[in-house]
Amino acid sequence: MKWLRYIAIVLALHSWTLTSLAQDAPELGDDDPTHRINVRVVEVAGQRAYLEPGENAGLIRGSTVMLGRRRYTVVAATSQTAAIELRSRFSVSVGERGTGRARVRTSEADRLPQPRALSAFQGQWPRTTLPASTQHPTPVPLTESAFRNASRVRVQISETSGMVVPLGGQTAGYGRAELRARVHAQPFQSTPFSLDADVSAQMWLGSGLDSRPGAASRPIYLVRELAARYGAAGNFEASLGRLRYAATNVGMLDGLRLRSPSAGGFSVAAFGGMVPNLYSGAPQATNTRFGVEALYEDLNSELRPTASVLAHGSVFDGSLDEKRISGGFDIYPGQSRIGARTELSFFDAGNAWGAPTVDLSAFAFDMSTRYRDLRFSFRFDIRRPERSRWLASLLPTGWLCTQGRVADPNLSPNCSGVNDARYNGTTNIAYEGRLFRAEIGGNITTVARHTEYDQLAGYASLRAVRIANLLRLDIAAFAAHGSLIDTIALRTGVGVTIFNESLSLYAYYRPAKTQYNAGLTSWIEHRVGGELWFLPSRMFDFGLTVEGVSAPDASALVVLTTASFRPTE
Repeated sequence: MKWLRYIAIVLALHSWTLTSLAQDAPELGDDDPTHRINVRVVEVAGQRAYLEPGENAGLIRGSTVMLGRRRYTVVAATSQTAAIELRSRFSVSVGERGTGRARVRTSEADRLPQPRALSAFQGQWPRTTLPASTQHPTPVPLTESAFRNASRVRVQISETSGMVVPLGGQTAGYGRAELRARVHAQPFQSTPFSLDADVSAQMWLGSGLDSRPGAASRPIYLVRELAARYGAAGNFEASLGRLRYAATNVGMLDGLRLRSPSAGGFSVAAFGGMVPNLYSGAPQATNTRFGVEALYEDLNSELRPTASVLAHGSVFDGSLDEKRISGGFDIYPGQSRIGARTELSFFDAGNAWGAPTVDLSAFAFDMSTRYRDLRFSFRFDIRRPERSRWLASLLPTGWLCTQGRVADPNLSPNCSGVNDARYNGTTNIAYEGRLFRAEIGGNITTVARHTEYDQLAGYASLRAVRIANLLRLDIAAFAAHGSLIDTIALRTGVGVTIFNESLSLYAYYRPAKTQYNAGLTSWIEHRVGGELWFLPSRMFDFGLTVEGVSAPDASALVVLTTASFRPTE
């Protein structure tokens, strides 16, 4: 029958296919350079089947696997599994077992030589010169405005004034106003040359001020600085004119200061010139000052240390007067600062004040540190009175020494020859959080040989800020015991900041109980005031303080104003 014929043909084709597959998959013999292992299908995904074991058993990429009478080649392997490509997704099933031809390792891989130690490469490469150390490009302004300003001219004009108006009584009021201008100019863009000026005009208001003592100390104009400078930090520097500071511990001078280029952070400076008149600030030649200073600074160090040693002296009326050596240092470990200052003064034997030939005239140590929102500071210093023939000519007789019975005929009148020193200690602890700020501190001052403190004071304050992003409240207490007067005071206030923090208003009340140590009764002093601060732009700001004082001994109205204009901002 025809259908029986079809069945016979299909069976013959199937038999031929199995025979071909068997011929394509030869048996694994013992003489083959591989060995046979058993494998099992653990997963089928897409056109791949995953088998166990893997590379640990010798089944690697390229190995042959037999599943039933079908032969496959391993296309990928890990330490535990191997993967084969399938002709059909359903040609194998999970759990099906077979055999694989594992490769036998005949030799170990050659071991790589041990790498050379890093110390073997030291000194083989020379230090590379940084391009920035040899290239000096000409600065190019980004815009025309930047070229025009470029910080070559900075100007600040400020105004301060104060007035005291008595409320009742026969005392006349008085006041003072000052218009001040500070200018820094660099006229040449490619030359490190600059001009600095700080001048002011003053006006004094009050009845009979011209005839009162100290009239010479109230000049109409005052020049705090007027100097020309050449050079830049780290290079040679020269300053000529009225210098605001002649050195680290030396103030105003009409003269010249030179500083050498920095070598390893070290440099040397020298200065000389005339000391302006103590009262009016006018130039004078009766007192000259000179000195040499060694400086060290390393801003690239983690501690950023700075140090200086200064030897300086003065000539008054043609002969040597002051002779001093001073020094100090500062370091900045982390968020802290530690510093110290000292000064030695040298006097002639048999000097008019009975001072030793070598005297520790000043010493100070101070430190401050911050940890998160906490801040702590401390300072201790020792100071003796300034003693020189120049100051003695300006002050009353005996002002520079302890008064008492004259023990030595060579001493000035009313000088006892006692070399007293003043000791002072100050400490402060503060918390500066986002919403609250608290602070507590104290101060102790005494003079050698005194059995009681000359001044003992303490204070504490608490302020709440950013109340509704608008208000602030504060309360503070202060107490002081001194050789002359004792005071206990309390201050409370409330402030508001509006108009995008451009306007700040503050009002306060301060009652204080005061008593003179020589008196038998105390009195209460009341102070009520208000403050205004207006900052409409970076160029201009204005401040105003008005305070009323009411006490049994005096009542007055005090007005203070400040304003600043910076047209180059």
